Amino acid sequence: MTLEIDRKLHEMFNYEDPLFIPPRSTFEPTKVELNVGNVNTIPGKHVFYIDCRILPKYGIDDVLRVIKDTANKYCNAHGCRVDVEIVSREDPVQPTSADGEIVRRLAKAIRTVKGLEPKLLGIGGGTYARYLRARGIPVAVWMTSKETAHAPDEHVSLGDVISDIKTLITSLLTEP
Repeated sequence: MTLEIDRKLHEMFNYEDPLFIPPRSTFEPTKVELNVGNVNTIPGKHVFYIDCRILPKYGIDDVLRVIKDTANKYCNAHGCRVDVEIVSREDPVQPTSADGEIVRRLAKAIRTVKGLEPKLLGIGGGTYARYLRARGIPVAVWMTSKETAHAPDEHVSLGDVISDIKTLITSLLTEP
């Protein structure tokens, strides 16, 4: 059932938006809870999780409907029962406009301090900016990263942090 749900989600929600990294919605079966402690007992209950990172183009309710319909069809064919529960849900909020003042200020500061041409991207996952956007506050998120987040060797360079601080100060002190 897990594989069937995964296949169906990727089939139904396959739009790609180059603004995001990765450019498509992701649906990943992740955690499976321990159900029996030994190898010679058939479990009566199987609990698994699917992490869904859904592009804003799609509604979460539409994704949930596909999950429930696919699970129900599977169970009807195989004589089992399924319950679908939401562990965590964050509906999308209006994104910050690409030509908004905060974006223009930050882009100019990145060019000035870092000498780089910024590229507008979305990560397709939740950041603290989501909660500010939900309150109508336009937000841009940026940082210099060695891309070691969520890894055993996660770290940042002090030089990058100082450079980022200079960039943020510059974005506040200059006109867009």
